[in-house]
Amino acid sequence: MPRFLRSWRICVMTVLIACCAAPSTQASPSERLNDFTQWAVRGGRWEKNSDGQIVGYGDATLEFNGGVPANSTIEFSINVVAGMRPRIHFDGTDAYIGNEGFTHRLELYNCQSARGVPLPYDNGQDIKIAVKFKGNRVEFFINDELMARGTTKSTADQIGITLRAGDNFSPGQVRFWNFKVSPAH
Repeated sequence: MPRFLRSWRICVMTVLIACCAAPSTQASPSERLNDFTQWAVRGGRWEKNSDGQIVGYGDATLEFNGGVPANSTIEFSINVVAGMRPRIHFDGTDAYIGNEGFTHRLELYNCQSARGVPLPYDNGQDIKIAVKFKGNRVEFFINDELMARGTTKSTADQIGITLRAGDNFSPGQVRFWNFKVSPAH
């Protein structure tokens, strides 16, 4: 084999190995959602506690800097320590999960043709939530049980996330943790 071909092969193999083996420096959506520095306080008081949970107090709003891919399943855990008006908005879809009434219950809001069952909850209860977006369809799960499904009013390439700990009617204390994002199947 001529010398220049050997050198060329070595060069190409070195580039391929460097490109394929180089670790990604960009954090995944799951990593970013669990990183408190990736969120912007829009109102009230927010902190990350010693357990790694994001905690909001009072009439408080926290907005994720960026978005997650559309056609994703977004999972997290929540504990409404006090109050009764937590909300999780999925910006770009108009949908949100929360409590709008005068009793403790979580449900899917602001969707077209949504059908489901609200979940009664108690303050201090850990709740696992998953929301699956695929096209304009949305499914809402609590503790791995399908609670509601519907059609979003709008779709976007990226879904933003805004957390609310309460409102002026019921300022609360809410903990969020263990965010995970995966492709919707």
